[in-house]
Amino acid sequence: MPETSFRMRRRRSRAARIARLLAVLALLVAVAGLLARLVGGGEPKPEPLARVAFTNSVRPVAQGPAQPDAGAAEREAGEIARLLDTWYQAAFVDPKGADEGTYPSLQSLVTPEARAAFARDVNALTIGEARGEVRSVRPTLASAAVTVYFDRDAHPEFAVAVVEFRATAAMREKKAHPLRIEQAATFHLRKEGGRWVIFAYGADETQKSATPSPSPSP
Repeated sequence: MPETSFRMRRRRSRAARIARLLAVLALLVAVAGLLARLVGGGEPKPEPLARVAFTNSVRPVAQGPAQPDAGAAEREAGEIARLLDTWYQAAFVDPKGADEGTYPSLQSLVTPEARAAFARDVNALTIGEARGEVRSVRPTLASAAVTVYFDRDAHPEFAVAVVEFRATAAMREKKAHPLRIEQAATFHLRKEGGRWVIFAYGADETQKSATPSPSPSP
């Protein structure tokens, strides 16, 4: 019996040593993985998604003797600014809304008769082909000068938004320089069913690699 008890204690001691060794090995593997991520050996952590927030100025135009009530133009311009927030968030910042370049969420903001033109001009109205090359997009300017036109009864009828948008995009390729995006656009909108929709537009966009300036010669 004493000999049997000694053998059991020896087996328990060996099992405990093996368990401690396995725990140490698991810890070393976890630390190695963390160090690899810290020095760039793993996938980069996704950056928080930026948010587009348009600032706007507004000018009301009354097309009849009745005048809109105080604050009416500001309210309508605020609605248009929120539409632009949604548009530029999907068009430039959040690639999930692209759906292989068709941008279905943007089509819902355009009148049915303008959707064929939107499909044709989609690259000038969005980040375009660069959507698959960028890792993140950070807006640096989003402003709109809005003119709201009121009908003879002082109801909002249509509007024009002159937009300036700029952003800097970080590329998926680690060695690539950031991409500078600049767009000037004019959106023509009308009020339908209590909401603003885009029925016409014009846009001019440039995308340039932000290469650093060469160092001056000594």
